[in-house]
Amino acid sequence: MLEHHPDLYHLSDAGWPTLHIKAGCLEIGSVVNAPLDLSFTPSLEDYPFETDLTF
Repeated sequence: MLEHHPDLYHLSDAGWPTLHIKAGCLEIGSVVNAPLDLSFTPSLEDYPFETDLTF
């Protein structure tokens, strides 16, 4: 996602893709300019998913 939407995401200090919010706004040019279909398959295996959502 980072390479396809560099205006929307950046890496957090912990290394996670994070929304890039500047002055309360999101830049969405890469989303608006994207084709209507997904031109790439996101790789999610590098991101662990929490299965225990007990608070």
